[in-house]
Amino acid sequence: MNFTINKKASLIIQVIFWILYFLLVFKLLEINNRNDFKTLFQSICMVLTFASISYFNAFVLIPKLFTRKKYVIYSLIILAIIVITPFFYLWIVKTLQSIIWPIENTFRTFSFPGRANNRFIRLLIPTIIFLFGSTTIRLILDFSKNEKQRIQIEKERLLAETKFLRSQMNPHFFLNALNNLNAIIRLSPDKSEKYINTLADMMRYVTYDCKNNWVPIQKEINYIENYIYSQKIKDDDIVVTFETNIEDENTQIEPMLLMPFIENCFKYGVFDDGKKHPIQINIKQHEGKIYFTCENSINTNAKVNSDPSYSGLGIKNVKERLEVSYASKHDLKINIIDNVFKVKLELGKIF
Repeated sequence: MNFTINKKASLIIQVIFWILYFLLVFKLLEINNRNDFKTLFQSICMVLTFASISYFNAFVLIPKLFTRKKYVIYSLIILAIIVITPFFYLWIVKTLQSIIWPIENTFRTFSFPGRANNRFIRLLIPTIIFLFGSTTIRLILDFSKNEKQRIQIEKERLLAETKFLRSQMNPHFFLNALNNLNAIIRLSPDKSEKYINTLADMMRYVTYDCKNNWVPIQKEINYIENYIYSQKIKDDDIVVTFETNIEDENTQIEPMLLMPFIENCFKYGVFDDGKKHPIQINIKQHEGKIYFTCENSINTNAKVNSDPSYSGLGIKNVKERLEVSYASKHDLKINIIDNVFKVKLELGKIF
């Protein structure tokens, strides 16, 4: 069940509740008070007291202590509030009344029907009720809000995964790979076996491992190495520097998360001007975090490179996946400096 309501409706409900409670208190205090102004004064003090402890509990204690699992500290503070509130109310009413009506020294500070020695109990009970009620309402609203966010995140994940599955396999890549294989068999038969094994490993990774939400980072690195090999074998002008330094090979990462950046290096890099422009790719891990960088020379005069996000749907999908899976645990920077397209990605530890 969804208990979330908009801010305007919530404010209206709260105002109506406190007005009704004020009228109830006023009616009860009016029984033993002859002065309507004094009854009004005591009613206002009581409403302000219970409203204060309710909102303090709901907006300060619960988010800062209870939701952070500091249950002992939270319980001690609540117990202190329960004990102190009745005394505080009686003291503040007596003090203010002595200022407003100084000649009435014997004025009763609390005039609920009943004996004077029951004043503390008659204040203690509503104190407990308001604290328990504010806690219950806040937890219900938080649960409903979190559940709504969880459902939304799940929808976004499914959408991102669908886009990912559609984009992870590039039919043109494997079609070109088969054409390259045909050329390799004719020109360099000794390289054909390794090339076939490389393509088989890549297909195996995409077909089986990528069905999982997370894969060991070493498998992602192996795929990247195979991809680089498949590109270099068909173009001798390509120069790639690929360095890795991984502390834990079993660290989990979303499959094919880095590939759109690497594919863009080969797709948009400059290799046809008679010079070798190296592609630099680095993946390292430190204290559980993964740091990925890649850069390649580009032709800034080309229209496709005029925007740092020129890579299109590939990187757009990566950004969506990062927002869903890594939320605040990632930092992505993409820019062009001196005709060099640079990508820096930091991934926080998830598991």
